[in-house]
Amino acid sequence: MALIGKIRKNFWFVLLLLGLALAAFIMMDMTGSSGPGGAVTSMTMGNVDGQKINYQDFSRLIIEMQVQTFSKKERQFGIFMLKTHW
Repeated sequence: MALIGKIRKNFWFVLLLLGLALAAFIMMDMTGSSGPGGAVTSMTMGNVDGQKINYQDFSRLIIEMQVQTFSKKERQFGIFMLKTHW
């Protein structure tokens, strides 16, 4: 109860602190490595031994591996899972 009373006494200070935290969060998002609004500007998924892995190449390789390994129904389910969960 004492904590709630202190917050009520210092309401404007707490409100100012929350506003500054929100402004810092928004500024961090605007100046981040991704594009505005968190949009990805690069299609690179990662690096393996210094070689960049492109999302489209990775996706194509996964589908080729599915064609070689799985039956038609299993491939359709795998492609569905990739599209809905990635």
